[in-house]
Amino acid sequence: LATQKYETNQVGQADVLRVQIEKEDLKSRLELQKDNKEVAIQEFNELLNRSAHTEVHTPDSLDSTILQKSSEELQQIVVQKNPTLEKMHFEAASARSSIRAAQKEGMPKFGVGVDYMITGERDMSLTGNGKDALLARIGIQIPLYRKKYRAKEKQAHIQLRTVQDRQQAVENRLLTQLNKALRDYRDGQRRLNLYKDIQIQRTQQTIDILTEQYGTAATDFEELLRLQRKLLDYELAQQQALVDLNTAVARIEYLYGKHNTNP
Repeated sequence: LATQKYETNQVGQADVLRVQIEKEDLKSRLELQKDNKEVAIQEFNELLNRSAHTEVHTPDSLDSTILQKSSEELQQIVVQKNPTLEKMHFEAASARSSIRAAQKEGMPKFGVGVDYMITGERDMSLTGNGKDALLARIGIQIPLYRKKYRAKEKQAHIQLRTVQDRQQAVENRLLTQLNKALRDYRDGQRRLNLYKDIQIQRTQQTIDILTEQYGTAATDFEELLRLQRKLLDYELAQQQALVDLNTAVARIEYLYGKHNTNP
């Protein structure tokens, strides 16, 4: 539009030069984003221990991921399914088993049994001569080293308490991380709705009005350029909000091990 008005001597060359300057700035920013993409792909391949030049397919557009569970439900899921906490549950169970084993080792042991004795017939004249014998047997074994077993039980209790303290610390840390991720998710939703439903639409409407007015030389070209830059910034901010939202969802899923490949 500026070129057309310049060719018809409706505006000076300055408007055309401003557009050209703006285009060159945008080209430079675009080239930087291309370089950033190459670096990101290389870092991604490095994490997967692949060649830096391995092709990575990325979609042309992103869709927003919506959480279907409330924050309370997500807290319960994280506590129940987080792999680190699950491991600590087994460690605590093992410590409790050690306590029970140490307690049993320090208790008296009772034994009851029956012995069967084969006896041959003797020359003596006795009642039941030659009959095999059944002897009832009962025994008790008293541990002599009680201090040893009490020490083992005490050590098992200390181990259990240590695991429980670590478990509580990890649970607190995970819930804090979950709350941060939920905050980022809600913030991403707010920004996405703001840019998509309000800012971009209103800015585009203003640009359309000013463009029409510029066609009749009734508006400032500098203001039109400023709004075009603002529109681009809003569109980029919308994509960033979408990225932040999906990243927050991925972080939440990581906390409860949604994609954990271990059984």
